[in-house]
Amino acid sequence: ATTTAAAPAAAATINGQEVVTPALYAECYRLCRAAIHQVAGHEDDQVLIAAVAPWNNQTIYAGNPTGDWVQYFADVLTLLGPDGCDGITLHTYTHQADPNLITSETRMNPPFTNRRFEFRAYQDFMAAVPAPMRDLPVYITETNQDVAWLDRNIAWVQRAYGEINWWNQQAGNQKIRALVLYRYPPIDRWVIQGKGGVIEDFKMALQSQYRWRVSPPPVIAAGAVVVTTDLVNLRRTAGYVNKSSNDVLWQMPVGTEATILAGPETKDGLVWWQIRINSGERAGLTGYTAQATGTGQSLLRVVQEAPSNGSGGSGSGGSGGSGGGTGGGNASGDFTTGDTVKTTTVVRMRRTAGYVNKPASDVVADIPAGTELTILGGPTTADGLTWWRLRSKSNAAHEGWMAQSTNGVALLTKVTGGDTVEPPKGTFTKGDRIVTTTVVRMRKSPGYTNKLASDVVADIAQGVEGTVQDGPRSADSLTWWQVNTTAPNGTRVTGWMAEVGPNGITLLTKATAAPPPPPPATGLAAGDIVSAIVSVRLRNTPGYLNKPSDDVLGDFRDDATVNIIAGARTADNLTWWQVGGILSSGEEGVGWAAEKGPTGTVLIAAPPVLPGTSIPNKATKSYLGQPYQGNFGIAQLWGENPQIYSSITYDGVPLIGHNGIDFLTPTGTPILAVDNGVIEQAVYNDPTGFGHFVKVRHSWGEALYAHLSKIDVQVGQQVVRGNKLGETGNTGFTFGPHLHFAIRINPYSRTDGWGGFSDPLPYLNPASITLPDYVLGKAAARSVAQSAAGDQSARPAAEALAAGSGYAPDALGKIRP
Repeated sequence: ATTTAAAPAAAATINGQEVVTPALYAECYRLCRAAIHQVAGHEDDQVLIAAVAPWNNQTIYAGNPTGDWVQYFADVLTLLGPDGCDGITLHTYTHQADPNLITSETRMNPPFTNRRFEFRAYQDFMAAVPAPMRDLPVYITETNQDVAWLDRNIAWVQRAYGEINWWNQQAGNQKIRALVLYRYPPIDRWVIQGKGGVIEDFKMALQSQYRWRVSPPPVIAAGAVVVTTDLVNLRRTAGYVNKSSNDVLWQMPVGTEATILAGPETKDGLVWWQIRINSGERAGLTGYTAQATGTGQSLLRVVQEAPSNGSGGSGSGGSGGSGGGTGGGNASGDFTTGDTVKTTTVVRMRRTAGYVNKPASDVVADIPAGTELTILGGPTTADGLTWWRLRSKSNAAHEGWMAQSTNGVALLTKVTGGDTVEPPKGTFTKGDRIVTTTVVRMRKSPGYTNKLASDVVADIAQGVEGTVQDGPRSADSLTWWQVNTTAPNGTRVTGWMAEVGPNGITLLTKATAAPPPPPPATGLAAGDIVSAIVSVRLRNTPGYLNKPSDDVLGDFRDDATVNIIAGARTADNLTWWQVGGILSSGEEGVGWAAEKGPTGTVLIAAPPVLPGTSIPNKATKSYLGQPYQGNFGIAQLWGENPQIYSSITYDGVPLIGHNGIDFLTPTGTPILAVDNGVIEQAVYNDPTGFGHFVKVRHSWGEALYAHLSKIDVQVGQQVVRGNKLGETGNTGFTFGPHLHFAIRINPYSRTDGWGGFSDPLPYLNPASITLPDYVLGKAAARSVAQSAAGDQSARPAAEALAAGSGYAPDALGKIRP
């Protein structure tokens, strides 16, 4: 932060402006706070310190030579002290529209390796609050993604509020009282107004009824009743380090109820309790479980505190306890513990018996009509009604108290043998391979209504295969299956997925065909554009036996694009093709490569198909559409010029080389959608160097079009293959008019050395591609053209490319698309 006010002679200045050090800010805050508190009616106003921008290292002063933003924050608080500050504000963000980044622990590059790079940057600030000031109120007054809000419900908002609620539930944590989304009105590109998907996401977050509370949470002690909040191991003895597998008695599902028998006991850095399972097939089983994970995630939630007198729950107090009701006591009722009952209408479930003068946080959920529940306890009377403690059979997280009837109308009825709902009939069986037909949300337990954001495991991409582990189960009128599959980040995950959505759209189908075999090594021909399946050696002539070392020209990286020029020839019992492409060194190479290795390993072949498609397929001519209108040459291929691009990083990882294709399109050339999709970004004046760019989300990944002169689409707009997206140009850091085009294929990693991008050339129709002469053997190596005018194989001059590589230099807080 800077100010143009005249600075004292001793003050530090930058470009004639005074640097606002912590001391200057603290003094300004003191003066403003005092002035506000002197105004009648505002004596008790909370005057909050301004949020320090995370990842901003531009303010350097004595004692903070790196400009550490967290140290700046701590220094301000230290100067103010606990009696000189009313409260704290923070800002935090993620660097993409990815809900998984809410809980990311990714750290920054030196010298900030101790600082978090995503949403959990708020924890760095919270940890820096001086101990005497940890009872002050904290508000996160700005949060969003660094890209414009997508008009889709991707659960980012739910996950964000769930994360702050998790923080507030941890013992000893300073409470965060607000998380404010940036911003509703149409003032800048982060507008929320009119984006139904984001608003729906926010409304679903509100259903969780998160509250911060000053009073301490219920205490775990002998006699308390708890439920598990995640899949938790029940062990024979306390501790988990260096123990055999038979120490685990049972993996307790989410919502398992148990009674605390003894504890606590500290072992292997965790707090352990001896518990007894209360119900189900494992009722009576006794063992040990941890109270929380090593990272502080709670594994147990108290649903009934330990009795103070050893005789049971207390019904005293304004809001009652979970074992009794407000102003009530024992009552007679029509049910007994263990009975199955069903709601006759929508019934409100509460944390404690009673409904009069209770806070909103007392509401667990509104349970739909026809929901089956199990009686766990009761009856008790409160506010003139008879109440029962129940747990939903379809959603173990829904546990609490419900009234049996009101105004003579039954809210709960007993389910007899003839009323029992038949289990859902199975489309699949255990072990079946299934495939997603669209993006499908995976959850920790069956059901989707009134659930916490933490119930979401991952959003599984379209066309991803998995294996059925369990099911079917019925929940929220849907049929659910437990599936093991691959998350977008490449990890294997297991969770529950609905077979058909609430709108009747089929989400999971049986994968009838066997898993696709490796790409065939036959059918290659001159003119094909293929991939190196593994690292491939390029030779001067066909053959590999008894040849001098200088016969080796270099090697192609695995996944490198290889264009076939001529062949085939046979030498040393192998089939050889004359090929061209960019070597692992970044230099172009033209020579001979074997189709298979001596042991039969496939070396060059068509790349793997895009997820959920048959692209590419030469036989059926299945390719992505052309990204532009017309026929133009290429200025720069994938992987070229590593000496330039190694200075550019994605999330702290340097690029290996150029991570796209630069087509020599004149300014004004229409650019076209290569497949059906949704506009995810439409950005003007991108600060990272792409100028005006468009990014399209497809079922299989993303496509990026950069350096445009005009954009014709808006975020959230549906497009089909061939739709015009805009026009090419020369915006951003460029060497001249061209289209930078690249794709990301699910799942991808932004830290793979390519920013998560893949070479699009093998997925385009080779008949529509004009390759540069320097990978066709028609031009001298490392030819350099000073101008692209009239030359379909021209390359930018080295000096021009160095100055206009397509990327702005790295800068802290600058996140690339």
